Amino acid sequence: MIRLLLSLLLVLLTFSAPARADFSSPSSFPPNPASAIGRYGFDLVLRIELDSDRVSGPLTLLVNSRDGSMALDNPHVTLWALGMEDIPGLDVHHVIFRPGECLVCGRHPMVGEACLQLGGGMGIPYGLDMGEAFAREFYESVRWTDQDGAPVGVEGTSGLGYVHGRGSDGTYLTFWFDPGRSTVNTPAPFLGPGVGIAKDYNAGVNRVVRHFFVDFTLTDSPVRWAAMRLVDLTHAERRIDLSRYRLIDAFSLPGLGGALGIASGAPAVGAQVREFEAIGADEMAEATAEAYWSRVRTHASEHGLPVGE
Repeated sequence: MIRLLLSLLLVLLTFSAPARADFSSPSSFPPNPASAIGRYGFDLVLRIELDSDRVSGPLTLLVNSRDGSMALDNPHVTLWALGMEDIPGLDVHHVIFRPGECLVCGRHPMVGEACLQLGGGMGIPYGLDMGEAFAREFYESVRWTDQDGAPVGVEGTSGLGYVHGRGSDGTYLTFWFDPGRSTVNTPAPFLGPGVGIAKDYNAGVNRVVRHFFVDFTLTDSPVRWAAMRLVDLTHAERRIDLSRYRLIDAFSLPGLGGALGIASGAPAVGAQVREFEAIGADEMAEATAEAYWSRVRTHASEHGLPVGE
């Protein structure tokens, strides 16, 4: 009996220990810089087929397995193919998704080469920022969500496992994954925008997610549904150098907060200018208006926007 118990224990350790190690082991690949402008590296390439009630088409994402940041490969052509409006003179060089924000880098005649920072604490729409809080919330919802509510008959999902759950915003999400576990080590909850590598917090293993579906019908999103299929996942190092770009962060949370603060004072400044004009104090009115517009120009310049003379 003792020998039998020891044998069973060895079998359990043999099969469970690697899963725990992979789940908690960090990636050895260097993380990307904390600052927006810098040199970026990626060690995974994901080829994906996107489908939705609004847009569809192929896309390729570069992923850093250490921090989960992503870059859209060949972004100008990809975005144009997915329906981006053509802006005369704009050439998009790079699109990078970092935790909580998005960087769009390129060139335009009015600003030169620059990176536009979007987000920075404002929160990024689902699919671009699936952090640990989202992941744990989703896997907790799986425990009480009826798994029979998952979409059925999705092509290519035969033989795959799946989890079906709900996000706090009312979305229903389904992930289909390979049996077993992924061999990719990562501390990030997701490597990819839904397909790719995902941490299964209920099973304690990293999964290779092949198909993904999200239902937005209970939200106010203009998109009703979206689906992705992982065509290919390969290990390949790619580098992107943003050091030559100027940062425009006027549309990040700090930038917008400062702009709104200045804008909120506009009615009072306008009233003061009119009072000076009413009594013939034109020089005071002009000085008051110029002081206000000087604040506007300073704020714009500090956050990377071009300022005329």
